[in-house]
This record gives sequence, C-alpha cells and structure tokens, in this order.
Amino acid sequence: MIPIGPDMDYPVISLNETSPLDPEYHFVNSTSRQLVFIVGSGSLLDSSAVLFRKANTIADGANGNEPSDIVSIKASYRDAVPPKAVPIQSLSLAIAQKCNLGCTYCYAEQGTFGGKPDNMSSEVAKASVDRLFLSAPVGQPITLAFMGGEPLFNREVLHQTTVYAAENARLSGREIKFSITTNATLIRPEDVALFQQYYFTVTVSIDGIGGSNDKLRPYISGKGSFEDIKEKLGLLMSVPNRKFKVLARVTVTPKNIGLPEIFLGLLDLGFDSIQFSPMLKSPTGAEELSGEDFNFLLLQLIKCGEMFRIGFNSKQLLALQNVMSTLQRIHFYQLESYPCGAGGGYMGVSAEGGLYACHRFVNDKEGYMGTIEEGVNPEKQREWLNDRHLSNQNACASCWARYLCSGSCHHEVIKRGRPACDYIRGWLYYCLGLYADLMESDPIGLRLLLGDKKAVCTETETDDGTGIIY
Repeated sequence: MIPIGPDMDYPVISLNETSPLDPEYHFVNSTSRQLVFIVGSGSLLDSSAVLFRKANTIADGANGNEPSDIVSIKASYRDAVPPKAVPIQSLSLAIAQKCNLGCTYCYAEQGTFGGKPDNMSSEVAKASVDRLFLSAPVGQPITLAFMGGEPLFNREVLHQTTVYAAENARLSGREIKFSITTNATLIRPEDVALFQQYYFTVTVSIDGIGGSNDKLRPYISGKGSFEDIKEKLGLLMSVPNRKFKVLARVTVTPKNIGLPEIFLGLLDLGFDSIQFSPMLKSPTGAEELSGEDFNFLLLQLIKCGEMFRIGFNSKQLLALQNVMSTLQRIHFYQLESYPCGAGGGYMGVSAEGGLYACHRFVNDKEGYMGTIEEGVNPEKQREWLNDRHLSNQNACASCWARYLCSGSCHHEVIKRGRPACDYIRGWLYYCLGLYADLMESDPIGLRLLLGDKKAVCTETETDDGTGIIY
C-alpha cells in the first residue's frame, strides 16, 4: 500500500526556489544534494561542478573565457526561427458536437462549441482522412483522434471512419494510430471490439470517485454519472488480452483538488495511466483555478509524485502521466519552441469540416486554419507558427523553465494569460529533483521506463525470478 496522508513525507517547495533568477541556469534541490540545471543543454550538474563555476563566473561578467560547449549551446537556440509551414500528421475529428453531460467548465460548451448540436457526416470524416494521408510525410506515423462533445453520439461514423482509415494505411503501407476521448457512459460491446481490433488509446474523462466526479460531471438532467462510468469501465477492463490502453483524464478544479485520494481510487478502477489537468480556462469562468488554488494543487500533485517515487523504488509502477511526461521531457531534453503540435503537425476538425489549431479551438476564429476541402491556409499557419513561437513569448524570455514548458497551452495563454507560471515552475522544479534521485538510484530502470532505447538490460537471475535486473 502506498502511504498518503499527514504522515507522508513530501517536499515543500517555496516560490523563492522556483522564481526566475537567471535565464541560463537554475539551482535545484534533490533529496541528497544541490544541483544546477543548465537551460541550454538540459544538464543537471552538482552545484560544485567545475563547469558550472565557470559558467557562473561568465554569467556574473567576471571572466570572458567562456567554455566552447556553452558557446555552441547558446548559439543553437538564440538563432532559432519559426518555421513557415508544418505538414499535418495528426487530426482530431469533432465527430459529435453534442454531449449527454452538463459539465459547467466544459471548453466545448457541452459539446456544441457555441453553435448548434451537430454530427459530422461520413463524407466530411472520410475527406478528413484523405487530407491527413495527403498531408502527412511518407514514413511518418499518422494519428487519428475522435473527440466531441461525446464522440459515441455518432457511433456509425466513428466505426466507418476507423475502418476506412485503417484500410488506407494498409494499402499505402503506413502506420496509423487511433484514439478516442469519451465520457464512457455510452460505450457498447461493439465499441470495445473496435478499440480492441484497432489498438485504440481510450481516454476517459472522469473527475474523481463517486461524488467527487458527480458534482462536476453530471448528466444534463443533474443525475451523477460515476456509477455508469464505472459500469462501462468494467466492459473495457475485462477484455481478454486487451490490446488497447485506457487512460483517465481528470480536470482539476477547486472542487476536486484532493489528488492523492483520486489517484489511488482511479488506479483501483484499473486505469493504465492517469493525467491531472488544471482547469485554467472555461467559457464562463466557472471552476477555474486561481490564487492559492495553484499552491495547494502543487502540494497535492507532489504528494502523488512521491507515491510514484515509492512505487518506482519498490518496482511497482504507478502510472501518473504528469510525472511520466515531465520525466521524459527532461530525459530527452530538446530546445522545444512549442508546447505541442497545435497549429502545426496537429489540428482539429469541426463537424462541418473546418480546420482549427487544435480540438479546443473548434469554431473559434482565433484558431481557424482552413478547411478539409481546401487544406491549410498557408498564411494562417505561418502567422500562427510565428506568433506562438517561444522566441515571441516575451514573458518566457527570462524563465529558466522555458524549454520544459515551451510557453504553455496556446488556448489557455490566448484566452486567460499566464496565471499558472509559478505552479508550472514548481512542478518542473520538483520533477528535476525527482529525476536526479531516480537516475542516481536506478539509472537503467528509469531509462527503460522512459522508453530510452539506449538503456541496457542485463539478463540474470533476480530475487523475484523475473530474470531481469534494472
């Protein structure tokens, strides 16, 4: 049993530790030592390292003999420029712009995106698949996502489009991945069979256990949805030799901010991974986090991170996606200029066939990118890629975390600004220390967990009889 509660040890991070002091480096504490995070390379060095002493001297302007590796690192990102175009590799189809739930914070405004309830026709869906195959570079994997509203309101088009896209991929020798985001209440056995046959990633929107979920995700009638979700999860989890993953996405509001209990409860339901996403922008402002909410959220998420640490050290994986994705971003550190592929390699499609920067911008003129019929408007995409590039985010220039955050969600920044920067830095600070600790205690195990193909696995006899030492 993973311990939680008042007796659980967990780091307490102050804003003084995470505030931007220098854009090129930042001090980070692990459990055993002080480290320095070098922004230009993603390196984590012991604070007494000679390289950092030299870099620190340079930063203070006391010495002009800058090490050559620091020079090359700075040059590699100082001159980065926004691309003029990026080919689409992933589309999310809003195949049903309607929903049976009445979540007050819903960015899609109960699925309609501010318009009338609508279903995507099979013609628009197939044209979207054709556009995706035409646009995606040969040799690169393709992703097709189904969203809404609630996509299972348009079950026939979901099934037809999946088969059509899979057959296109087979005939062209290309790899395609499928995903769906659903509230799960409408799932039927034939849907589960589709997920199994085509190796879907199924993301279930769920905001807690029992009443924690029901007060945020009721049916339009006001009735709670949790028991129905739980019943449908039984259908998903009971499939023999299940070939699809089932993920939980929790929207965190001031009403469900007790994360450790939710985390353990969702693990008990059998989810393969759990993601907590703070509510920063809703159409009406309902349930948005603000002020002290972010400090408490950071504390709660760190408690979940410590549960992940305990599990890792005992060879028990607790699939907290917030930790996993951040550790991967640290481990495979790149000078990322965008937080995601929105407006570039990834776009959303409205029921009527409009192309938008992502699923959150459907029917929003600020994210309009063209149409499925005519393709991406080059000028719209060029303007988007330029405006959203990290180098043009003035608020990020002095931040040590800029290449781990990459400017944060476009939709949230455009619609609300940056109220969560301290929270984001606090979480990244914690994960840098966690990464250093896990790398020190079990480097091969961590590399394997993060999908590093360079990790070496030594086959030999272990106490648990698995034959593998990490």
